Amino acid sequence: MDQIFKKIVKEIDHGYESGIGAEINSFMTYQKENINDYQLSFNENEEYFSLDITLANLNKIAVKQLFFQLMLFIEYSHATFYTFNQGVGEISYEVTSYNNNKKGFLLKIKFISLA
Repeated sequence: MDQIFKKIVKEIDHGYESGIGAEINSFMTYQKENINDYQLSFNENEEYFSLDITLANLNKIAVKQLFFQLMLFIEYSHATFYTFNQGVGEISYEVTSYNNNKKGFLLKIKFISLA
């Protein structure tokens, strides 16, 4: 994780928020034509949501579009920051978003290719 991103994450309250999980599940339900499968969980020790999305093809443009559509659906009003990494067979993002009171969430997303 980038050092600046780590600093931002330390400054916000990103504990479990059931509404975020529900919103992610709602969004993913309507993406069945774009994805093969997804798994959402919450790491209680480190206080972050983890979202693994399996795609037929790992098309960088399609992944980016899906990522930004999700962000428009779940981001908080004050600020949203993310990091991006691309490896062999996967693309990953780490996202934090929060409101004026520094209440928000941390989400780690991994896009994985079936191919």
